[in-house]
Amino acid sequence: MRLKKPKLEMYFNKSVITVASFIILLGFIGIDSVIAFGPNDPECFEQPDMEGCPLFFDQPFDRMFDPYNAIFQDFTFVIVWAIIIGILWLRVSNTMMVAVIGVALAALFTRPDASGNLTGFSEEAQAVGWGLLILALIVAIYQILTVRVHFPTN
Repeated sequence: MRLKKPKLEMYFNKSVITVASFIILLGFIGIDSVIAFGPNDPECFEQPDMEGCPLFFDQPFDRMFDPYNAIFQDFTFVIVWAIIIGILWLRVSNTMMVAVIGVALAALFTRPDASGNLTGFSEEAQAVGWGLLILALIVAIYQILTVRVHFPTN
């Protein structure tokens, strides 16, 4: 006995009816715009045409990171740094190369502020970075020692 497969059209019709009913319901409620669901005091990246907000083309790098800075604060660059280092580690699997490039990225993400002082990672983020660098050195030393034990020289 052969079972019948459910028809795709039946599920498609149900989903169309559901979406249409929600749209009609929202029409009766009378919502003026999506902005009504936003925050009471929006940030500049949420409504860029507000007064007092800097233009995107004045500082594009800072404007691109504004939404992430609002959520992650001092750890925004650490997360970007970690993603780059993670992809690099998956591609090369070389501990020391990843550590050296990680230190270079840490230097790259450190930048001067308006008064000329260097800013970048917070103290907590620097502690995490130094811990990961020390861990990379320990893994590299362990790998060197295990290779030397298994493959002695003549």
